[in-house]
Amino acid sequence: MKNTTVLLSQTPPIKHHYHLPAMHYLPLLLLLMPLYVSSTLALSSTCDAQLLKRADSGSNGYRDRSGICEGLYESPVSADFELVSMLNTPLIEHFTKDDVIQILQPNLSQQMSSSSISIRGLALKPRLYYRMDTTFGASATISWPVNEVLSTINLGAQELGIYGWQKIDNGMVYIPVNAKIADTPAKTAAAFDTQVIVRAGVPIKKIAWRLLGGNVSDAYKNESKSYAVGAPVPILITWPPTRPQFIKLEVAAKPMTSNEWIIQIFNIALPRPAL
Repeated sequence: MKNTTVLLSQTPPIKHHYHLPAMHYLPLLLLLMPLYVSSTLALSSTCDAQLLKRADSGSNGYRDRSGICEGLYESPVSADFELVSMLNTPLIEHFTKDDVIQILQPNLSQQMSSSSISIRGLALKPRLYYRMDTTFGASATISWPVNEVLSTINLGAQELGIYGWQKIDNGMVYIPVNAKIADTPAKTAAAFDTQVIVRAGVPIKKIAWRLLGGNVSDAYKNESKSYAVGAPVPILITWPPTRPQFIKLEVAAKPMTSNEWIIQIFNIALPRPAL
């Protein structure tokens, strides 16, 4: 399929010059200044502008909720192959409405600015279109209340995908994160470093994956298992002993209805392990 680029010409804006007595209008400017500041703050929300246009109209619709954008939205039909979770320790608890999910800020001081890391949460249930978007502020921990939306739509801990991400010069980079329920003990070490979850918009009959980059070139790890449309596909990863700052995850999926493989490469920034 050929890519077609459409160039849109823009008519230069017409400039109007007004000469107003500055001191005469100073009280009016001071009066309007708070409105300008408040509107600027509203525009700096972590909400996805495109998703806001498709937000569900009910009380659980996708919108800003005190610095965390989350809720339900209407999704167009898509056959995309996407990454939906990258957690170092998967959430396995059962939520209660009073629980708070805590997400710790990854240490990426060697690769990029940690303060601009974004966090995304997605429903792993097929045909449940829920998303959460937020970023780290002054605090190194994001506190995400379950009772805002998750408990009202009955989305459990094991049905929730979470990952970090950041835009860089050559595209989007994914970041593994640590998440836990507040006031619960730390989990014991697992037999893997990170659980990645992907899903496809078509039924899959076979999946394979490997790590690339950072002096690593793995052979494909194959799994002959079928997955329905939109079903979560877990990938358990052990990172190289000497962790590179960046690494690539290549995932290949063979659809039920085709002999052509769908191949997607995800760029990943590996945080420094906690001491």
